[in-house]
Amino acid sequence: MDEFIGREKELAYLEHMYSSGKRQTCAIYGRRRIGKTTLIGKFCEGKPTLYIQFFDGTESANLLAIRDAVTEMKGEDPGAFRDFLDALKAIRRICSEERTVLVFDEYPYLTKSSGYISSAVQKFIDHDLRGTNTMLIICGSSIRAMRKELEDPVGPLFGRFPVRMEIKPLPMTDCRRFHPQMTDLDAMKVYMVVGGVPYYHEIMDGNTFEECIRNSFVGPPAPLSDEALVMVQRELSPSSSYISLLTFIAGGSVTIKELAEKMRISDSLCGRYVRDLEFIGMVERVNPMANTPKDTILRIKDNLLRFHFSVVRRYGSRLRAEDTDAVYTEMEQDIDTFFGQAFEDVCSEFIQRRFVCREIGKWWGRGAYGDREIDIVADAREGGTGIFLLCECKFRRRKSDFSVLNRLADSADFVKGPNNRRLVLFSISGFDGDLIEHAEGRKDLMLFGMDDLYR
Repeated sequence: MDEFIGREKELAYLEHMYSSGKRQTCAIYGRRRIGKTTLIGKFCEGKPTLYIQFFDGTESANLLAIRDAVTEMKGEDPGAFRDFLDALKAIRRICSEERTVLVFDEYPYLTKSSGYISSAVQKFIDHDLRGTNTMLIICGSSIRAMRKELEDPVGPLFGRFPVRMEIKPLPMTDCRRFHPQMTDLDAMKVYMVVGGVPYYHEIMDGNTFEECIRNSFVGPPAPLSDEALVMVQRELSPSSSYISLLTFIAGGSVTIKELAEKMRISDSLCGRYVRDLEFIGMVERVNPMANTPKDTILRIKDNLLRFHFSVVRRYGSRLRAEDTDAVYTEMEQDIDTFFGQAFEDVCSEFIQRRFVCREIGKWWGRGAYGDREIDIVADAREGGTGIFLLCECKFRRRKSDFSVLNRLADSADFVKGPNNRRLVLFSISGFDGDLIEHAEGRKDLMLFGMDDLYR
């Protein structure tokens, strides 16, 4: 698919920067496959651009990349560069001749090849680009490396990139456009598996959800079967420790204490590993709302990681089997279980689009008949009025009826918190007629189905 999907705000901001006519610097970073290069390429269309793609290799290899980029832009070979400082002289000449968008893509690879690079870039920005109207963009897929370069107070690039864009996953409403041939339900299932990463949606190109899973996770090709592990290995070290941690979280160990015991490490070391995973958006802490016991619990945040460690990892070498029908049939029950929690994320995303949320999380506690849980709780505002949302999310084949509402209402009785409450039901299969009639004209009860979630 060649259509440029989403990123309208990011693209508009880059255009706004460029329209100033002044020297500008911008840092763009985000996880692999998130669409950084596509965004920058779209922005650079029709503009004089020196686009340099760096590699995880030696300084010599990256000097050759600069030489190739200059040759492509100017139509003539500048000759070999002795070092990066020599290359920057050639780049400065180009930037002084005409207004140029200068892009250093995968910048962390360049700094990895030699320790003096960022100091050279600092001087290049402060002195060589002065008097030009160049727009310099540095980009990277290693969130940790990019943030270290930009946020270290004693680092050479500190303060040199006041505009920083972390490219986030696309919302489900945008991802729907990757799958025009699918039903709404199947497109939602694909989103729950791979999240808002454009590249994954391009790979999951099939007529049905089942076809996408078979083509992408099952069988000898299976391009996404190991993608989650590659994500962890490229970002974190020792990767084996973080992979073990994610495996235990997916298995139900959701506190630091439980995880430390499983991994046989200290609570402090386990806490450090968890903070690393939080820092790059792989894990998050569930926000306990109202009178929830304040023992924060952990969950895997990234969709593909959660799918891998909850479903894919269970099947190991069987995923490489030629009989994809049998493997998929075996996986179906685990996939259906996975959708339960994943659907809560879809509903939470909808709530944050629909309302102004001051705080959002979950509630869990004990009621008269044992443990109780409310899927989503949100302290929100609508039209200037404060409201407290208590939400139940049902991803099942039958319509939701009064029994679902009654269970939510019973649990809500044990929640201490603000007044002006609204009970909210999400149901992928809709609602029965009696419940719809009961909800009509009521402000304290809201029903949302498939059509609402795609608005």
